[in-house]
Amino acid sequence: MSLPESYLNGLQELAKRFFSFLHKHNIEYWIDGGTLLGAVRQQAQIKHDNDIDIGMFKKALKKLAKHKDKCEKECGIVFQYHTAGILKVFDTNIFYMKGDEQITACIDIFYYGKEMNRIQLWLKSDKEQWPNSYHSEKDFYPLKKYKFGDIELYGVKNPYPYLERLYGDWKTPVIYENHF
Repeated sequence: MSLPESYLNGLQELAKRFFSFLHKHNIEYWIDGGTLLGAVRQQAQIKHDNDIDIGMFKKALKKLAKHKDKCEKECGIVFQYHTAGILKVFDTNIFYMKGDEQITACIDIFYYGKEMNRIQLWLKSDKEQWPNSYHSEKDFYPLKKYKFGDIELYGVKNPYPYLERLYGDWKTPVIYENHF
């Protein structure tokens, strides 16, 4: 089941504003999770995925925190820390209704660190929830650009081992009726 086209277009506009801000301020990020999957497999947002996932190192998160107020004002967004330790970026003007629930467009920012030869989720709770969400250092840099709709976003140099760990047969699209 696909999300409403108006919502997907709004999510793309949110991405344009937010990633433009990150580029302007030299804040390093990389697309992750379902966003990386969509960029690699179909060069766009997955039609049933209601958010955008990115990763950042502590240094980049600190830099973003310094620019938080400016970013909120320029991008028309709100930052919120989620209970799972994820920083969420919302645009409250972009949403759709799922029954009685309002689903608001957001970008999930996951905190990563270096541990041994891996770039992996840093928080223990995140590691436990997504144990296969890591990148080998040799597959990570240099980051490269991926087409994502009508914009380009940075992602890891070699995404294939990561995608195989997370999704198995990631090349075949699967529609999850209850994903969103």
